[in-house]
Amino acid sequence: MTTKETCIRLSNNSYVCSTMPISNEENKRTETNENTKETNKNTKETNENTKETNENTEIKQSINTNTNNVMKQGGYECRIENNKPGCLLNNKSFVNLQEATEKCKDLKEEYNCSFITKFNNQYFLRRNDDIFVNLAQYEHIKI
Repeated sequence: MTTKETCIRLSNNSYVCSTMPISNEENKRTETNENTKETNKNTKETNENTKETNENTEIKQSINTNTNNVMKQGGYECRIENNKPGCLLNNKSFVNLQEATEKCKDLKEEYNCSFITKFNNQYFLRRNDDIFVNLAQYEHIKI
């Protein structure tokens, strides 16, 4: 025989519980409800994982959309001449490509940021008219 325990919380925050027999039909409904709760929980977890995956995919796609996403040999050095602006952001380095890409996109219109050069595992923003140098220690990507 299947039983069901029911508890009631009293005003003094204590509980009174009783155990009662339940019919097979009620037992099936209880099992179905528990299975439904578990399924809903799993669906919620799946939806959260899917959302996280989609957010990661959007970040990757935003990089892929505006670049070839392939680092090419050689890189760009700042063009520093009389009456020229010099390096973007005073040659500030970035530790990851995503951050550098986002910043370069922000500066594209006003400062003509067009390339990211990788040197010593750091990323530097470069203008379209900066000087290309074909050295093995440099890699670059067009934004």
